[in-house]
Amino acid sequence: ILLAAAISIWQAVRASRELDRAVAAEKLAQERLDAEQAARTDAETARQAEAEHRALAQKDRDHALAAQEQARAAEATAQREAVNARGVYDFLRDLLGQAAPEKKPVPDLRLPDLLDLAAAKIENSFKDKPVVEAEIRQTVGDTYRSLGLYAKAEPHLERAHELRRRELGEEHPDTLSSLN
Repeated sequence: ILLAAAISIWQAVRASRELDRAVAAEKLAQERLDAEQAARTDAETARQAEAEHRALAQKDRDHALAAQEQARAAEATAQREAVNARGVYDFLRDLLGQAAPEKKPVPDLRLPDLLDLAAAKIENSFKDKPVVEAEIRQTVGDTYRSLGLYAKAEPHLERAHELRRRELGEEHPDTLSSLN
């Protein structure tokens, strides 16, 4: 009986040790599973962060491209405005140069007479610069109108509006202002 009791105790101790090893192995397996799950979670978090970073980078690129396009448009506008200003300057310099002594100016030249001279020169001066022509015609028309010479003002104002509508579009501020 003692032998049977010793064998039973030995088998119980052995079973207990196996149980402890199984529990330890299960605990280790669970820890590994938890670590793997944590690694997956970290990887998913990193993927999400990378996706957000890419989205922000794309947004920054889009903003940079939009800013670049605005800068190009502003430069083109500035160049057009410079050409227009130069055309107006050249026209006025030529017109006012009529008063130079070598041109034998008309004595006591009145503003309506000067406007008539300007109006006569407009037609052939701006064939390739319709926006400049519109600016000059608007100025001449406004000046005739302010002098009460409405019949002389009307064709210039209408032509200025027509040129601006064709060259700048219906909704451009200059086109809209020429309606007044």
